[in-house]
Amino acid sequence: MKALLIILFAIGLSACKPPKETTVKESTPPTKTVENQASVVSEGAQTQGEIYNRENLAQQPDTFRLVVSFISIGAGTDPEAPELLSNYISAYTEKTGKRISFAMMPWGREGETDQCFTLKELTAGEQADFIKGIRSTMANHDLVQIVEMMKNRLKR
Repeated sequence: MKALLIILFAIGLSACKPPKETTVKESTPPTKTVENQASVVSEGAQTQGEIYNRENLAQQPDTFRLVVSFISIGAGTDPEAPELLSNYISAYTEKTGKRISFAMMPWGREGETDQCFTLKELTAGEQADFIKGIRSTMANHDLVQIVEMMKNRLKR
């Protein structure tokens, strides 16, 4: 009996060893600064935005004028919503001639992301029009939260 316990204990200890060090290729795109805006392409619709990691987003403004969050309640995010938002931004850019920049931060295990807009490119009236259009576009999508004047979650 003691020998069996010792064997099980030894197996348990060997299972707790850290895995051998392996080389992992980084799959996320390199982080860019706000001055060097990159294009994020989604299903053919092109918008101007940045994908940030937590450290870079923490260096952004204290408050974002608009945050569009793609959330999940256990079954993943709405697969149509990001493309709808991207298409809306592209159409708005084409209509006004002003490129809308945003920071996109993935934060969840099921594809949850925040798209954070300062909307500095737009006047107060244009901002209201832009937000109204996003609310209208996302009206039937329960897994999308739209918050105005949201504090930067990562700002300390």
